[in-house]
Amino acid sequence: MAKIKILLADDHALFREGLRSLLEDQE
Repeated sequence: MAKIKILLADDHALFREGLRSLLEDQE
């Protein structure tokens, strides 16, 4: 279970970074 939580956390971090880069590109 711990590994799954780590993977989910990594995916969430990547998702937030991608979202932030998209918002910066729009400005």
